Amino acid sequence: MKKYLFQVLLITLILSIPYIVSANIADDLKDKGKAYYTREEIKSMCGAYRLTQSEFVKLKAQQDSMYAEYKKSKKGGVHKIASIPDWKSLMSPVEVQGCGNCWAHASTGLVEGLLHSYHGSNIGIDLSEMDIVNNNTSGGDCDGGLLSYALYYMKNSRVLTESDDDFPNYDNTYYSVTDYSTLNTGISAIKTALNSSPVAASFELYEDFSDFCNTYPDSVYRYDGVSDEIDPHAIVIVDYNDDDDYWVCKNSWGTAWGDDGYFKIGYGECLIEYRITKKAIVSSDNCFAKITP
Repeated sequence: MKKYLFQVLLITLILSIPYIVSANIADDLKDKGKAYYTREEIKSMCGAYRLTQSEFVKLKAQQDSMYAEYKKSKKGGVHKIASIPDWKSLMSPVEVQGCGNCWAHASTGLVEGLLHSYHGSNIGIDLSEMDIVNNNTSGGDCDGGLLSYALYYMKNSRVLTESDDDFPNYDNTYYSVTDYSTLNTGISAIKTALNSSPVAASFELYEDFSDFCNTYPDSVYRYDGVSDEIDPHAIVIVDYNDDDDYWVCKNSWGTAWGDDGYFKIGYGECLIEYRITKKAIVSSDNCFAKITP
């Protein structure tokens, strides 16, 4: 009898191995994402505020003029590299967003970095983007939304973490977004903001973007000038480099994409300094992120 039961258990285990393996692969894919996304997949994940044609033309002219002036000043030796906090080390892990809530991922990424900076180290705060998407009465859903909507919700409502059971103990302290603001346009405004906050930003996304970041994950992306636009997309700017003129950005398409989920985009590209850029401030005054479950 015992031998029979052992054989049944052994056969059951063997038959279940493919399902266990496939489940692990599925979980792995969910966490890491893919190295390359099609136009349709990208469109389903984007959805930041879309500009009108007249807005685009106006901002494009401002951007090009700004970048030309920046290059001129750099040749004159005026430009210098400033020291900023290591925001990348304070970011929560790169996630795979799954739907058009890039605006929520960019906003939570901004605030997660601030909360970690507030504590002085990365303690694993992982705010729930879907909590914002599902409860944000100001607007925005899985088909897109504004960074300001997410920050408004985080300032005025409680946002849950995605991993309450694993959260470290910090004396039952709650934290809040006490303020957030739109930056002035241009390179210098973002650099100044990075002294005290990561920057949530949106930019124009073109068809060459995903292919470039898949093929050259550590190179600086610059629009090829001919590819069609897909949709606006929101990310978090965490660093910059004045030697090669680029921003370092955290994306939400998984770690298999780009450089472990990060990418570099050139100054003066895709309206990244001229669409919508946000910074924020956090404190322990009100209920925002529960540090102890």
